Amino acid sequence: MLKIFTLLLLLVITTHASQKLEKVSLQLQWKHQFEFAGFYAAKEKGFYKDVGLDVDFIEFNNSTNITQMVLDDKAQYGISYSSIVADYLSGKPVVLIANFFKQSPLILVAQEYIKTPADLKGKKVMGVQNQVSNITILNMLKKFNISSEDVVIAPATFSIDDFAEKKLDAMRIYTTNELYYLNKKNIPYRVFQPLIYGSKDYDSNLFTSKKELKEHPQRVENFRNASIKGWEYALSHKDEIIKLILEKYNTQNKSYDALSFEARQVEDIVLADIHKVGSVDKFRIATIADNFIHSNLIKISKDIDLNKFIYTTQYDQLELTKKEIAYLNSKNEITMCVDPNWMPLEKLDNGKHIGMSADYFKLFSNRIGVPIKVINTTSWEESLKFSKEKKCDILSLVMPTKEREKYLNFTAPYLNIPLILATKLNVPFLNTLDTLTTQKIGITKGYAFIEILKHKYPLLNIIEVKNIKDGLSKVNSGELFGYVGALSSVGYEFQHEFTGELKISGKFDEKWKLSIGVRDDDIDLLNILNKTVNSITDEQSQNILNKWVSIKYEKGIDYKLVKQLIALFVFILLIIIFFFIRERRLAKKIELLNSSLELQVALQVKEIQKQNEQLLNQSRLAQMGELINMIAHQWRQPLTAISARVNNLLVKVIMKKEVKAELLQQELVYMDEYTQHLSKTINDFRDFFSEGKKSELTTLKNIVEKTLNIVQLSIESKNIKIILSYSDDVEFKTFTNEVKQVLLNIIKNAEDALLEKDIFNPTITINTLHRDNVKILIISDNAGGIDESIIDQIFEPYFSTKKSKNGTGLGLYMSKIIIEDHCGGKLRVRNINNGAEFSIEL
Repeated sequence: MLKIFTLLLLLVITTHASQKLEKVSLQLQWKHQFEFAGFYAAKEKGFYKDVGLDVDFIEFNNSTNITQMVLDDKAQYGISYSSIVADYLSGKPVVLIANFFKQSPLILVAQEYIKTPADLKGKKVMGVQNQVSNITILNMLKKFNISSEDVVIAPATFSIDDFAEKKLDAMRIYTTNELYYLNKKNIPYRVFQPLIYGSKDYDSNLFTSKKELKEHPQRVENFRNASIKGWEYALSHKDEIIKLILEKYNTQNKSYDALSFEARQVEDIVLADIHKVGSVDKFRIATIADNFIHSNLIKISKDIDLNKFIYTTQYDQLELTKKEIAYLNSKNEITMCVDPNWMPLEKLDNGKHIGMSADYFKLFSNRIGVPIKVINTTSWEESLKFSKEKKCDILSLVMPTKEREKYLNFTAPYLNIPLILATKLNVPFLNTLDTLTTQKIGITKGYAFIEILKHKYPLLNIIEVKNIKDGLSKVNSGELFGYVGALSSVGYEFQHEFTGELKISGKFDEKWKLSIGVRDDDIDLLNILNKTVNSITDEQSQNILNKWVSIKYEKGIDYKLVKQLIALFVFILLIIIFFFIRERRLAKKIELLNSSLELQVALQVKEIQKQNEQLLNQSRLAQMGELINMIAHQWRQPLTAISARVNNLLVKVIMKKEVKAELLQQELVYMDEYTQHLSKTINDFRDFFSEGKKSELTTLKNIVEKTLNIVQLSIESKNIKIILSYSDDVEFKTFTNEVKQVLLNIIKNAEDALLEKDIFNPTITINTLHRDNVKILIISDNAGGIDESIIDQIFEPYFSTKKSKNGTGLGLYMSKIIIEDHCGGKLRVRNINNGAEFSIEL
């Protein structure tokens, strides 16, 4: 028995905990009456509870500022007059979430001797002060050239007795309230209704704060929907709600007859037969706003956008039918299959859906208000199989084919990705696949383009691969000539796995037009998702594209070959100039010898022989192949950076996306800086051994920043972190461009070491110090350091640890000559904790 009691108690506690409700408050615009019947119904019939809300009502009193109550979060929601529009226009962060009275109940009643509003001039009137809350009445009077200054303003007691005793010529009242008492007492009156004179104001406006909407968007949606449901119930069960008010909410001690009269008046101004309960007409709001703007009663805030004032529900945005809304309300979740390995389009990362389509589906799910559950699969082929077997309701990214149309329907495409060919670097640009008849071309198994390309190019030798990485790896190894895929996904792999190893050698007319595939037995879901896809803005699509896509792309001209030919021409020219200068120097020395005394000839000949030996060593350093390798080492980074930025712009053009002037200008400035660096490098290598070069005023920070501008893209693409620390930025004179070359060479060596050793969390640290008159630049890494048995040899000519990577052994040797012979400084190296440290003292 005790066990049963314990289980029952646990059940009660668990049930209570699972039904914990969020407490919120609604500030009313007056005291309890039928004017708020829909909200009472939503609370008492459990509509608020059904969406997890516990709602309290706050009655109005004479000191209540409705808008401020909501902005101060003393109430999360409020009911207000059309003045809420004025509050927004004056800059208050409020949002209109629903409207219930399509006409204002505010009218002017006058004594029978007042024939038109024009007769009120000089008369005693209550409730027409020149303030925002009276805008409806004031606009009506304005049509008769009457302002608040043209009447005698009576104290605002709003007593029916004052009007009955003719102490007033006219007064402002509500059709839902005071009119009942005038009729009951048989007091004669004449009605002036603003609506007849063109003042079409809203009343009973449900609003919240921007803060509430931002922090609790679902709560706002739930409160709105439950309130509308309550109003629909109240209007069709008026007598029940009247009795409810009499029992629980009758703080004004109204009679059944008074509440019945009010109920009929409220029904007349809700206009439920004409307008959807709770709906907001943005054109009506614009008219109300215009009235406030021209009234000069408020100070208008800048940059007012009424679209941001009017709350847009998920269903309003999609214009769903009642049947489609009912479908979504009955749907607990939508199951979806994806391609588990197709970045940046999509991927399953430990069961989590990431990529471009994942970002789109976050938007889709928010729009339709239904969770989308991803079904785990191991391949695209398995995802297609699951879709056939109805194990998933939708496929996230799919292209229509005749085979797929047997079991799927398709929405409009939401991604259009160019089709490209990825190859090795030595393949020239291709404009068509027609010329490829013997070469092996890889495509991921199950992709729609296999069927399409086989039909269009029957001679194409298509090899199906597991996924994009498998295909590109086989291209890199030479097993395949090329891989056909989507521009975005191939570019993504280039950046993360195949940097500098493969290139895009062709773009074709065909495009990957990717839609949502919907099971063929669910037409309602198809229609809903079609509307959802079409609701996505260009800005949202562009933001997703910019987040995931940045691609190197070669188009038309084989720029790499052109660059190599230009570079080769320049290098040959440099060698000719180099030897010409050396020959001139040698001739000059011989001429000096001829003018010397005969006794000095032997000594001079010996000196010339010594200099000839030095010249021979220098000539060895300047041999074409070695010099090309050296300069290419310095040029590779800026050329890669220029190519990446040019191709990034080309991709945007290919994708037909707008290239903003600011972005274009920024990219051109970067490319110009890279070009200037290349130009200076040519001059610096040409004059490498010249003693007549001029130093210039600079700082260590300037040298570091200018150097990093060249290697930034390469370093970041390999996930290497650079840590910078600058001391006092003291100016000094040195050969700036040569020091930059040394720094570039050291950073490049650190990068190679970090990548070769596959260091976790690879880092390059650059510090600057200033001691007395010495400027010190320290570059360190966490690549494990240099073997102590060879650390003393690394500055020797032709010594290299990179034989397998075509290292020349010239980089650090020439760096030491630059720093110590040209700049008069010191270049040192030592091993530190977990890495190597180079110091440049100037």
